[in-house]
Amino acid sequence: MTSNTKSGKSRFLGRTVIGAAALLGGAAVLIAATGPSSTPAPAGMAPKIAPSSIAPAAPAIAPRAAPTPAAPSAAPLPVPPMLGGPAMMLGDGELRGISKPSNQAELYFNGPGVVKSVAIKLGDMVKAGQVVAVQDDREEQAVLLEKQKAVGTAELQILAANADLADKKVDLKRAEELYAIELAQGKSNSEVDKARVGVLIGEIAVKYRTAEFEAAKLAVDTIRVKIDQKKLAAPLDGVVAKVDLHPGEGADIQRSTNILIVRNDPLWVDVNIPSDKVLQLRQKAVKQVQVRYLDSNDWQTAEILNFQALANPGANVTPVRLQVANPSLREAGLQLVVKLPDDGLANADPAGK
Repeated sequence: MTSNTKSGKSRFLGRTVIGAAALLGGAAVLIAATGPSSTPAPAGMAPKIAPSSIAPAAPAIAPRAAPTPAAPSAAPLPVPPMLGGPAMMLGDGELRGISKPSNQAELYFNGPGVVKSVAIKLGDMVKAGQVVAVQDDREEQAVLLEKQKAVGTAELQILAANADLADKKVDLKRAEELYAIELAQGKSNSEVDKARVGVLIGEIAVKYRTAEFEAAKLAVDTIRVKIDQKKLAAPLDGVVAKVDLHPGEGADIQRSTNILIVRNDPLWVDVNIPSDKVLQLRQKAVKQVQVRYLDSNDWQTAEILNFQALANPGANVTPVRLQVANPSLREAGLQLVVKLPDDGLANADPAGK
């Protein structure tokens, strides 16, 4: 029985080996037909990749486009005539000018102090000498009162000196009358001599007290000047163009009060005129031109004040200043049209003055 069992096991093992060999052979045929296997290799073994028999396709190369012919260059655009620029040309014989105040002043206090009051506001009309602001002057007013009392005392001292002199003159007269005979004989007398010296001292005392009185009055005038310096007055007739000053602020000669007063009647008009036109105006002694505002069609006569001595070489223009009446008190800084006379002949002075 034992031999039968061993024989059966041998037959079973033989059939198993044959079946495994058959499976391996079929797998080999399949691999050869399909190329490299994508199945991962067992752990610990490097995968075997068969070389591909199909060559990679060459990349496609697009045909190069023919170059586009360059467009012919366009002709340059014509440059329009310059209507602005240094000469500020507006048209034939017309230029643009800018108005400005004929006078202006930015105000400063004469010394340090605290602002006590401000008496003006923006746009107010002021007259020359009108007080527009005041610094605190209480200290100066107290000193003024003291100096005024000193003047009164000095005046009394003069009265007392004059009275003393008058008394001494009386004593001298009495002594001269008492010793008239001796004096007539050419003799000296101590009483008379003493009285004469007393009169001389009295006269000196009067002069001294008078000098004290004048010094006291001068001290009063000095402190009054200091009080006046605490007042800020307009130096010209005009209009308040700027004011930014308030009570309680400190102010002195080193810092502007931010008060600006301008005179707008008459107005000045600054304009740059081509130098050839300026030459014509000079040669024909033209004294006046016409001006108008951009928002008006009414022409006004403007007087030529001066031609500046230095021209603008880059633009070949000469700055010229005009003066025009401004009774309506239009603000400065506006543009005006300046019309030049034809060929510099109109409004010419035939005498050439």
